[in-house]
Amino acid sequence: MSHWGWRRSPLPYPHLARSFLLGTVHWRSELPHVPQFLFSYVWQLLLIRFISLLGYFWEFIAETRFHTIA
Repeated sequence: MSHWGWRRSPLPYPHLARSFLLGTVHWRSELPHVPQFLFSYVWQLLLIRFISLLGYFWEFIAETRFHTIA
């Protein structure tokens, strides 16, 4: 169980948490039952949703504060 990194790191999945922040996860060593493309698809979906929410928020600010139609 030493390859999981329990003794070296306080996180149960240190590589998983570090690479999740970077947006890329190599599942082969940590969680073999979850495919790589599924995570990348979900990550891109969340990223696109976040960018579109930023766009809606910017449009709302432009209409309320500057009284213009974005």
